[in-house]
Amino acid sequence: MKGSINSGQPLRFVTEMEDDFSQSLTPPVSPSAEESYCASCSDQPPCFSCALTLDPGRDETKTLSSEGYVSRGALKRLLLKLDPAPGDFETDCVDIFGFSWVTETALVESTKLLFGLFRQKVLRLENLVQSSSHDFGQASSLHYEAEDLRQQCVQFLQYVKVFVSRFLEPPRLLDDGPLHPYVELEAQLPSSLVEELFGITLLIGRLKDLPANVQSALTIQHQGKLFPPSWHLLHLHLDIHWSVLEILHLLAQRTMGQVVYAHQFVNLTGENLTNVSLFEEHLGGLLCDLIGLAMNKYSKVRPTEAMSSHHYTVSAPKNSGSSSSTSWSTGMFPGPSASYQLLPPPTPPLN
Repeated sequence: MKGSINSGQPLRFVTEMEDDFSQSLTPPVSPSAEESYCASCSDQPPCFSCALTLDPGRDETKTLSSEGYVSRGALKRLLLKLDPAPGDFETDCVDIFGFSWVTETALVESTKLLFGLFRQKVLRLENLVQSSSHDFGQASSLHYEAEDLRQQCVQFLQYVKVFVSRFLEPPRLLDDGPLHPYVELEAQLPSSLVEELFGITLLIGRLKDLPANVQSALTIQHQGKLFPPSWHLLHLHLDIHWSVLEILHLLAQRTMGQVVYAHQFVNLTGENLTNVSLFEEHLGGLLCDLIGLAMNKYSKVRPTEAMSSHHYTVSAPKNSGSSSSTSWSTGMFPGPSASYQLLPPPTPPLN
């Protein structure tokens, strides 16, 4: 579905079972400008994958996926406070969810709309998992449809990271006089992002609470190129969990360490929600869930086997916590704790 986001006209979606959203303030893009300036990124953003880059001359534990955050250098750029995706999103407008958006203003002017479209894609992938069958004749079409939904979500999350790192202005004192509407929206963006990220965490839940048919995708060996929708949904959950932490970290950098309150959430519930509290809670839950996945495997492994096997059944979760040249104690994450490091759980004694 292709289209353009035009100001001054109501935005209408002709899609099945999708909600209507309010119009966008993003300036109009003419068809000729869209063809010459608007283009998607040529390379897909990094994502979690169980595919290993096999190298006969190296140990398999060091051959992480070429699509992952470590191999693509995304984690290194994050630790060094560099641009998350140099070379990406440098055109005047960008294609996200089948629509053309002005790159430098879309997230400010259409925050709720973009995150609403993101939630729709996640829910559509979940519905695809529930409705998919074991018919091998549909394996190819289901794989490519699920893969496309996941890539759209990952691309949007990458855009949010780039926008926060590259385009979000540091906090400044606003004049008492009348302000331009965009300046007011831009000042509200950090608070809006915290609220939207909190909503995403509620939408996807915890890894440990995923349905059994989705968690079973952890046991699928990467021996081919076609995977069921449950495999894509599981890896999208990993992408989202990591991206929430990365966006909150980038937001803390751009706001120069100032605490960002989710004002609308506070006004509605009376409970405090900040970027720091959301980061710490989400990080703690993710670490516990990843350790739980490892414990489920180690609970039935003999000591001799534990010394020679991976901590995870696939390499995707390993990408979030294993890198020989990276330590969690580099000051990347705010909070009182000095460092975090994923270690294999102790092996229970055999009866």
